[in-house]
Amino acid sequence: MAPTAGGKTEAAMLPLLSRMAEQGWTGTSILYLCPLKALLNNLLPRLERYADWLGRRAAIWHGDTTAGNRRKALPNSPTFC
Repeated sequence: MAPTAGGKTEAAMLPLLSRMAEQGWTGTSILYLCPLKALLNNLLPRLERYADWLGRRAAIWHGDTTAGNRRKALPNSPTFC
């Protein structure tokens, strides 16, 4: 149990990102489901930075995600890793 913005998601994601890097996972490798759009929007900059360290990328998809950002998140996107 930790307070809001206490690093709970990072505590879950960093071991997964480490395993992804060590084992050479490809394609869409981690899917994080979250009940709150605000939390996803808050997490995205940090998750993008972590993914970038590994040469990967992170994206969000919820009801307010623009069509352009949705296209970028799809596997056939030229920037998909």
